Amino acid sequence: MKNFFTILLNLRDKEILNYAAALSFYTVLSLIPILFVCFSVFTQISSFKAYYEKAKQVIFAFLIPTQQDVVATYIDTFLKNSVNLGIVGLIAMAFTSLAFFSGYDFVINRITKNEPKGLWQSISSYWTLLTLVPLGLGLSFYISGFIQQTLDDYKIGFNFFEILPFVIIWGLFFISYSSSVHKGTLKSLALVSFGAGAIWYIGKNLFVYYVVYNKT
Repeated sequence: MKNFFTILLNLRDKEILNYAAALSFYTVLSLIPILFVCFSVFTQISSFKAYYEKAKQVIFAFLIPTQQDVVATYIDTFLKNSVNLGIVGLIAMAFTSLAFFSGYDFVINRITKNEPKGLWQSISSYWTLLTLVPLGLGLSFYISGFIQQTLDDYKIGFNFFEILPFVIIWGLFFISYSSSVHKGTLKSLALVSFGAGAIWYIGKNLFVYYVVYNKT
C-alpha cells in the first residue's frame, strides 16, 4: 500500500507529462521503421514464414487500434521495396529507430535514477531488442500453434490465440524494461510489465470504443 501511494505521488511530477509527450512523438515517428525491421528479420526465418500473416494481424489488432489496413499496406510496401531502399532510406530508418530507443532510455533512466548507457552499450542493446523481439514473436506463435493444436486434439474448447496478444504485449514490456532497468528483480519487472500491459489493453479498448461509437 505504501508503494502504491508513492507511485501516485510521483505521478504529480510535472516532468512525467513531458516524458509521455516525448515518448508518444518518438513512438509515432518510429512505429513503421521499427515494425519494418522486426518483420524483415521475421520473414528471413523460413520456419516462421507460415506465421507471418497471423503475426501481423494479431500485432496490428493489438498495437494499432485504428487504420490497421493503412499501416499494413505501408509495411508490405516497405518489405517489397526494401532492396531499393538506398543509403538515404536506411540512414533515415536507423535514425528514427535510434531516436526512439534513445528517448526511451533517457526517460527510463530519469525515472529509475540509473546511470545512462554509453554509446556502444546503447547500440548493442537496441540491436539486441530489434533481433530478439521478432525471434520471440515467431517462437511464441510457433508454440501457441502447437498448444492450440493439442487443445483441439483433446477437444478442449479454448482458443489460445484470444489471450496471445496480451501475453505478447506483456512480454514486450518485460523485455524493454529489463533491458533498461538494472535495479529491479525479475518479480518486480514482471509485475510492472503486467500492469503496463493491462493499462495498454484497457486504454486501447477505450479508444476503440470512442472511435466506433463517437460519430460526431
